[in-house]
Amino acid sequence: MVEEKKDVIVLGGGPAGSFSAMQLVAMRPELTESIVLLEAKRQGRDKVCAGGVSGRVMRRSREQLGIDIASLAGRDIDGLNPRFRDMEAKATKKGFGKVIRRQVLDSFLLDRVRDAGVTVYTETPATRIHRTSDGVSVETKEGTFTGKVLIAADGVNGLTKRTLGLDSIGRKEFLYMARLPELDMPSRLIVDYTPILDGVPGYAWFFPEEKGLNAGITGGSAGNMKLLKSVFFKMIQKNLGEDITGEEPIMQVWPERFFSVAVPSYSERILFVGDNLGVTPLTGEGLGVCFDSSRAAAQEALRALDRNDYSFRTYPWRLKTCEFFPTWSLEHVFLMLKSPTLFRLFFMLTTERNKPIEKTLMDLYCRIFAGDIHISYLTALHLMCTMTPSWKLLKSLVLGGGPKR
Repeated sequence: MVEEKKDVIVLGGGPAGSFSAMQLVAMRPELTESIVLLEAKRQGRDKVCAGGVSGRVMRRSREQLGIDIASLAGRDIDGLNPRFRDMEAKATKKGFGKVIRRQVLDSFLLDRVRDAGVTVYTETPATRIHRTSDGVSVETKEGTFTGKVLIAADGVNGLTKRTLGLDSIGRKEFLYMARLPELDMPSRLIVDYTPILDGVPGYAWFFPEEKGLNAGITGGSAGNMKLLKSVFFKMIQKNLGEDITGEEPIMQVWPERFFSVAVPSYSERILFVGDNLGVTPLTGEGLGVCFDSSRAAAQEALRALDRNDYSFRTYPWRLKTCEFFPTWSLEHVFLMLKSPTLFRLFFMLTTERNKPIEKTLMDLYCRIFAGDIHISYLTALHLMCTMTPSWKLLKSLVLGGGPKR
């Protein structure tokens, strides 16, 4: 049985774990042999979901880690179509993102971790996690690994938060995902918020793949999964013009957590990244949180090793300086309200030029999503100005005017 002592244990071989290991090596190459990554499942296993990778994540991973995610097989996306009722906003942006099958993306990133010289164990689930006098110990079927720091990238229902009793904190929900290989759609992402009118506090998404498309719906809970499924079929009919109720696709139920400052991001000697923190609430983007939190966690871990202080009290502050945080702040407020009137105003802001900014909200959002500009609190302020409706738009809203089609 293996008995290893390392400086850093990364638990989880998905994007958050792989990015964390690569960020550590990029920042401190001499630490490479003191890092181990433990993945519970087989590498390259098939997954229902297809990851929508933003242009920002592809660009930053190339700049910071020297890896080319854009070279992977997938479907290039050139725009976004948010929808609500019969309203639609359209935005076109070259380099907006790419839809890549998750088993392709996960396997690619794990290979890059190995290329960087990090020891990787797959099919090695953790069975017990506990603190020792000088670190954190992770027990597996391969043996016991003890580290000074544990970066927990083991997912929304991972062992780490369950062990610490933190798994119930924060808003969690269920979603349905399905692969629809017989259907096709343009190279754009569709996100439809109409389900809120049916009592589902979420949205439906449609992502084109190389063959067919990936679709799903969020907003599920223990008491509304039957309703969630029926609304999902309704959204397929609405957005794709297809009735698939007679040939129900294979669907997977998946839990997710919304990122929130109230969700625990650390414990003594333990840093949480990726799905352990959550996804953005309005678009469900998880890879952006994975990438940014992995960089913040690597910085925090190195600071701890240098100072021999493993309290990680500054980690929440680092997360608030991440690129995903300013736009998350706006999404969080917007989705909490879930008002049909607010959604209508949102679509007016995305389709009308709003003086004095003279840009639509979608113009700026697409540049952020594609990574053309670095997001900062100044960017967030600019977004807030863009979201502040002019008198003309408020008057149109009160009088019942709609967005341009």
